[in-house]
Amino acid sequence: MFPPPGTLLRALPLPPLTAAAEEALRRARTFLWGAQQPAWQTRLLLAGYTPEQHAHGAYLASHVSGERTFDEWRLMRSFAPPSDPEELADERALLEAFEARWLARAEALVPALVLDEDIRREVLEYISIDPEPKLCASRRVPSLGRRFRRMTRIPAYAPVWEQLVKEGIEPSLEQVEAATLRIREYIETAPFEPEELTQMGEAREVAGLRLRAWLAERARELAALSEEDREVLALGTLVPPPGFEPPAMMLSTLTSPNKA
Repeated sequence: MFPPPGTLLRALPLPPLTAAAEEALRRARTFLWGAQQPAWQTRLLLAGYTPEQHAHGAYLASHVSGERTFDEWRLMRSFAPPSDPEELADERALLEAFEARWLARAEALVPALVLDEDIRREVLEYISIDPEPKLCASRRVPSLGRRFRRMTRIPAYAPVWEQLVKEGIEPSLEQVEAATLRIREYIETAPFEPEELTQMGEAREVAGLRLRAWLAERARELAALSEEDREVLALGTLVPPPGFEPPAMMLSTLTSPNKA
C-alpha cells in the first residue's frame, strides 16, 4: 500500500537504527536543545557556532530520526536514483546513446578548439564523466547534460559548445531532459515495495554517519570548554539516556522554544 501524503518515515516499519546512529541522534538532540538555551547560545555563538551549522545539525537529525516525509523521500530519490528503473529501458538506452555520442565528440573537439594547454586540460576534466562511474545512467548523463549547457558561461569553453550546437546537440539534450523527467516521475509514483524499507534504513544510517561527523566538528570547535560543559552538551564521554525525543523542527533554530 502506498503511504498517505505526509506520512513520516518513522511511521513505517523501518529497520531499527544501529547503536552508533542511535547514540549520534541522542547526542545531537541534547546538543541542539542546549544550544537553544540563552546562556549556552551566547557562549556557543561567541565560540564560532553559527545558526547555519545549527540548522544543518537539526536537518541531519531529522533524517536519522525518520522525521522526513515519504513524499520527500521519493522526491529526493528521483533526483538521485540508486539504479535505472528496469521498466524504463528505452529511457536508459536514450541516455546512454547521448553519452556515447556527445561525450566522445566533445573530447575530440577540445584539442582543435582550445589551444592553451592548461585550459584544454581544464575543459577535458570539466566535461568528463563524474568520478563515480558506477552511478546509474539516470544520474550520470543528466549531470553531463547540465555541464554541457553551462559551457556557455565560460568564455574559454564556448568554442566547444558552439561547435556541438552546430552538430545538433541541442535536440539531443532536450530528449535527455525529457527522458530524465519521465524517470523522475516514475520513481516518485512507483508502487511501494517492501525492499524500499531497507533502503530507507540504509539512508538513515548514512545520515547517522554525517551526524556523527557534524558532532565531531562541534567537539573540535568547542574543545576549550571545560569537561563538565562538554558533558552537558553531550560532547563528552557520557551518552544521553533514551527518552528525550523533541521533534527536530523544534530544535532547528537558535531561538529557544521557550522564548517563541
